[in-house]
Amino acid sequence: MSTESIQFNLKERFAASLPEFYQRRIIFWQDEDREFKETLDELDLPGVNIVKLTGTNNFAIKKLLLHDDLTSNYLIYNPFSYATPQDDWLRDIELYSEEFRADYYSILMSELNINASPVMRRTVKLYSTFFDNRERVARLRKIGREYQTPLQLHIDIMAVLA
Repeated sequence: MSTESIQFNLKERFAASLPEFYQRRIIFWQDEDREFKETLDELDLPGVNIVKLTGTNNFAIKKLLLHDDLTSNYLIYNPFSYATPQDDWLRDIELYSEEFRADYYSILMSELNINASPVMRRTVKLYSTFFDNRERVARLRKIGREYQTPLQLHIDIMAVLA
């Protein structure tokens, strides 16, 4: 995804009306592969504070979001993945915030109605050569199923290949 489309998508999200009882919008940009590390500095999002997680500032960010500043909009860039949810200090905030991803696999998973869980993400990456072929992806899209488990995806990939 280009810098312009990322910026447009994020501006659109921050400009959207807030859900009832919300005073601000917090979006976590998940980028475990660090593909967009440089893109973050190029973004111009008026009225939005952009914060990068470094691995050592998690507590400070949590204090900022839960105590120091309760009204500003935030884009939190997270280049880390955690083995378990308990390892993620900001997990509670992530659960009531929005998630943003701009990588190829996230867009593909969204198009194919594949659940955005870490297990499904690993499964899609496992079949990267399958998903490189547009014809196969189109045939999988025609099946029109929502994929919640790796087994469902395995079965339909086998059906496309047969």
